[in-house]
Amino acid sequence: MKQLIQLRPLFLLFISLIFSFDIAIAKKVTTSLEAASSKAHLSRKKVIHLKNEFIEIDFVQCLKEQKASYTPVIKVKTSLGWKKLETDPTAESYQIVSAGETSTMEISGFYPKWVKWVSPNETNITKKKTFTNTIWEAGKNYEPIISAVKQDGKNRVSLEFYRLDVGVFKAVWELFPNEKNIRVQLQFTPQNSGQYSLGYFAFNRKSLDEVEELLMPMTVQRKRFPTKTYTLLQAECPTPISLMQVSENKQSIIYGIAADSSEIPYEFPIPIKSRFGIHIRNSQGQVQPSIYGPLIGTTGSQKKSGETLTFSFRILTESGDWYSSYRNVCDEVFGWRDYRTNGEISLTNAAYNMIDLYMNDEYSGWWQRAKGFYQIESKNGATQASPLTAVSLYYLTGDTNLYKRRTLPTLEYFLSRSGPHFSPIPEDTGSGYPAGTMNGPPRYFGKSVYGDLEKMLNGRTLAFKSAALKASNVTTPYEGGHIQPFDDWLGRYLYNGDKHALDSAIKYADKYIDSAINKAPQKDLGINPFFLVSFVPNWEGLLRLYEVTKEKRFLDAAKKGAQLVMTGIWTQPMPPQRNTTIHPNGIVHGDKMDRELYKGSIKYRIGWPKREDDSPEKEVPAWLVSNAGLGFEAPTTYTYKSNGGRMISMSSWSGAFLRLALYTGDKQFETYARNAVLGRFGNYPGYYYTTFTDLMQDPNYPYKGPDVGFIYYHHLPVHLSWTIDYLVSEAKLRSKSKINFPGLRQFGYAFFDYLVYGNQPGDIMGIKDTWLWLRKGLVNVDNNQINYLTAHTDNKFFVILMNESSETQKTNITFFPSVISKSAQIFKSFKVMGENGENFALKNNSGQIEIKPRGLQVIEVDGLDIDVPLHKKQLGTIPSKLGTAELTTNNGMKVNAAAIQILPGSWSAYIWSNANSKSLNEISVSWTCGDKTGVLKDLEYPYEFSIEVPDKEKQFRFSVSGIDVNGSAFQTKEAVIGVVD
Repeated sequence: MKQLIQLRPLFLLFISLIFSFDIAIAKKVTTSLEAASSKAHLSRKKVIHLKNEFIEIDFVQCLKEQKASYTPVIKVKTSLGWKKLETDPTAESYQIVSAGETSTMEISGFYPKWVKWVSPNETNITKKKTFTNTIWEAGKNYEPIISAVKQDGKNRVSLEFYRLDVGVFKAVWELFPNEKNIRVQLQFTPQNSGQYSLGYFAFNRKSLDEVEELLMPMTVQRKRFPTKTYTLLQAECPTPISLMQVSENKQSIIYGIAADSSEIPYEFPIPIKSRFGIHIRNSQGQVQPSIYGPLIGTTGSQKKSGETLTFSFRILTESGDWYSSYRNVCDEVFGWRDYRTNGEISLTNAAYNMIDLYMNDEYSGWWQRAKGFYQIESKNGATQASPLTAVSLYYLTGDTNLYKRRTLPTLEYFLSRSGPHFSPIPEDTGSGYPAGTMNGPPRYFGKSVYGDLEKMLNGRTLAFKSAALKASNVTTPYEGGHIQPFDDWLGRYLYNGDKHALDSAIKYADKYIDSAINKAPQKDLGINPFFLVSFVPNWEGLLRLYEVTKEKRFLDAAKKGAQLVMTGIWTQPMPPQRNTTIHPNGIVHGDKMDRELYKGSIKYRIGWPKREDDSPEKEVPAWLVSNAGLGFEAPTTYTYKSNGGRMISMSSWSGAFLRLALYTGDKQFETYARNAVLGRFGNYPGYYYTTFTDLMQDPNYPYKGPDVGFIYYHHLPVHLSWTIDYLVSEAKLRSKSKINFPGLRQFGYAFFDYLVYGNQPGDIMGIKDTWLWLRKGLVNVDNNQINYLTAHTDNKFFVILMNESSETQKTNITFFPSVISKSAQIFKSFKVMGENGENFALKNNSGQIEIKPRGLQVIEVDGLDIDVPLHKKQLGTIPSKLGTAELTTNNGMKVNAAAIQILPGSWSAYIWSNANSKSLNEISVSWTCGDKTGVLKDLEYPYEFSIEVPDKEKQFRFSVSGIDVNGSAFQTKEAVIGVVD
């Protein structure tokens, strides 16, 4: 029988005689929180009891603000049994914020902004408005006090509160079986019409020194405690959770709050439309999680007299660390799950579409004069962000046209330019990125990347060896940066096998783990740094070190760092199993739709001006366009006016997450990777994702637009490379390392960090010396749920098939023998690799195979004659001592030259000057190669020459001359560069 428990007058008198309080109710929350620091006095009498497998709650009698009241006493299940928590009854507080009907909420950069409420009784009132970033300062504050509790069943308790002039406040607590959190719903019926926000402060507060870890995504993790109090908006929370991890009797305990999924409808997160906000810092500068909703200034806060307002959330209290509580909220509260699969285009075919785009001079944004990709944020700017990609793609495709048009110019860029950003028209770059100079190579990427470039060129290009070993020692990390000294030391070891370098890498990595992983950093980073650069540690480097050394402490540290990455990924709202409407009335609310971008000197944006029919209203599966699984760049770039939250499609961490899933056995890493990548794009999708749309699913999107997410041209090779890394890592995961292709780590630019492949053979089910061969037109796989990779030895051809669906899939595979093998025109059968080794007959080079849900099959065609010149092991080569030359003209200008070669045979002579733009009228190179001579002239900056040398010639003689802008002639002596063979 439900029984209302009320305090009798005699008990109230007894309590008041023993205890005294001097705390007034219905004051500003800052006052009530300060008053709450007074000692609380509890009765031992338990009046209400809730319990499940993990939490036990007793509501006990107490005196609060001179009123008889109740407070929860909490026990949690630990590995050692039930433990009573050291809660602070004076900290727990229910709150009401009351504001006028015309009060508004605005966005001030990243933070919400309200007009700060001032009490009419305050004497320092000025006519000038002041603003606040904290919801409880946006109106008058009231603190409801519990007056009665009522058991409404085994799992439910109703709380009644003393009546306030502002209205009637109630609350309900629920504790369901097998849940590690407490459900709370606040109910308020106002006396007068207006705007109202309901708040709750957790039943503990601590100084930062008393806390082990914090979490309030996107801005707070580890012990990076905010230097000021602010409200973090719902739509700015990848997972709306605020918690602190403390130690009680040497056990880690969690206190916190989280939103309830019922408060977040299935809609794209738009900061200005946020329904609630969370906090981790109270008004006195202490750690205390709290939550308020709905927010003043939003439609949900508007209530008429007598109209009831409700707001639901969860209280977090458990034994364990921050990550276990985070997992419980993601998985229990928001239903995070592996929900994605391929869309209309398989991930493999999306990669092939990106390769085609990469080779399209117009739509890839390639600028030959700059030897890079147009930088859309800078007038006349270009950027190269991924040097290893250009060489990797040459290996993977074997396409000599790709080498000449993309690989070679990229190699030349990274010898001559001073940084990743460059402008061939430096006098007219506007206010974008640095124009750079011709004083290369850039030091931006560190020696590790240059060592890998030299390895990919088979030791034949001295210039990259010099860049790899040049400069003093190792890269020095900058404050808030990502790359660490151990990265360069490891790179040096991988480059030349120097055991001392490996020892140094291990030594510096151990120091880094102690300082950045084991010890929680405390500096508040603010809102400007990139999340994946500064907010999370260098887990990628630690993972790479584990892959080299197999020492588990590096894997453990990488796992901890990668778990922090998860906190920056949206886990809500999870999509319903139905269709949703996108592009209502033909309108797509893309990213900064009022802004055109740069392509050289012109303002340009693909598909602009928009057409009425370019984004028709339609129904699509809700999962297909869901944001759950995407991350963000930085707090400051996420929120923009009334824009949808600026999430990003650049999930360059996803391949490493798949490998972490393999090494650790934790499937969550695979889930995060899949939800970030699958069914997201049919070609390069651009960067930002700011509204529910399927435009990026179209393979023609980067050709026709409309660009609704900023198509950064220099991101194209990055996006392509990590997509390939995903596919290769997925094959490794599915096969439990029986499919393994060695990769090289591309990193150094922003947070773009992934492995590139192709220059070394791998293993497939015990068959060694297999080469990845990602050339379009080798096979056709007609089921878009099947991702696939192709590879070969000299006489075998393999297709690795991966089913992305949760259902069994059949697919037809068609081979194109004339492209694969020199001798075969017809393939008669293929073999399924594995224990059974079943053979399947082919008809017209086509056959069908069945693949289990989320399964993997590898098929093999034997007896072939395959010849891809690049796909042969190269003996270690010592580059020619003539591989580089450095000259000085009679007027002091420097001229450099390098011989660039990957395989024996033809090579390139690259010559460049460090002269500034418009400093020369003309510059010429006079050359002799064998019995041929020639003269080339250049009239515009950058002053450079690229000359193909025939395969029989090992040396190239040249001299440089010209006339500077003052009319003075200059020249160099003759020099020679060359190759070994």
